[in-house]
This record gives sequence, structure tokens and C-alpha cells, in this order.
Amino acid sequence: MRRLDGQIISMFTAKLAGVTAGPRMPESIELYTEPARGKPDGFAVNVDFRAKSGQRIVYEIYAIPPELQGPGRTEPPKGRGSVTIQQGEASTTVTFGGATKDGVEMEGSVTCVKPR
Repeated sequence: MRRLDGQIISMFTAKLAGVTAGPRMPESIELYTEPARGKPDGFAVNVDFRAKSGQRIVYEIYAIPPELQGPGRTEPPKGRGSVTIQQGEASTTVTFGGATKDGVEMEGSVTCVKPR
């Protein structure tokens, strides 16, 4: 496993995946990582559902420590969790797990395949 020298930003939408969004299928999932040299990486994940009523329901874990945030940003953590980044020759995989500030548990992974 090698450390990632950069960020990973991944976005899933039901439309791009060719499925219908609904109460059981997220409308979108966003994942962002911020590498920390010699310390645990920070990450943020948002999962956005659209209820039958049209109401937007968002679950969020924001676990990027202030020292990893951009200049002038001091957003407090929302939830808790951890992220692992594995960079290989053909792909990079991000695996995350944690809970929102309200205790909703989330886990998942994203594999980014390098173009050939």
C-alpha cells in the first residue's frame, strides 16, 4: 500500500448509473478525501436521498480535521469515522466507515480505475 499524494473526489448519481433514484436508492453520493502526511487521512461523505414526498434527506460525515482544511476554513467535525486509501498500479480504492453526528452508520468503498 502506498500513500496517496493528492485528493480523491468521487460522485455517484443514480441517473449516471442508469437506475431510478427513490427512497431506497440514493440520488447522489459524494466522497472527498484529504491526505494527511503521517497522520490519519480526513474525509467527507454525503449520501442524498429523495423521499416520495420530494423531501431531500442527507446523511453526512465530515471528518476532516481543521489542520487539513483549506486556508481560512475551520468547519467542525460532523460525525466520526475513518478512511483507508490503497493505491495500486491499475486502480485506487477508498474504503470508509463511520457514523453521522446523529448516529446513522455508513460504510462503503470506491474504486477508481486508471485509464489505460
